[in-house]
Amino acid sequence: MQSDLIRDSYVECNNKRCGHRFVLQISFIHTVEEPKFFEISLNLPKSPKLKARQNDN
Repeated sequence: MQSDLIRDSYVECNNKRCGHRFVLQISFIHTVEEPKFFEISLNLPKSPKLKARQNDN
């Protein structure tokens, strides 16, 4: 299952004798600090601390 906030990543062990291969699912939780140089086109969740800091300004 993939979405704008969830991605699958295929991984394999660096030890060639091991041979372990698997899929990691990486998910975005929330923004801690917004980028300074560009705007995010997605409506991404923000951390409670970031929301509070932005409301204070």
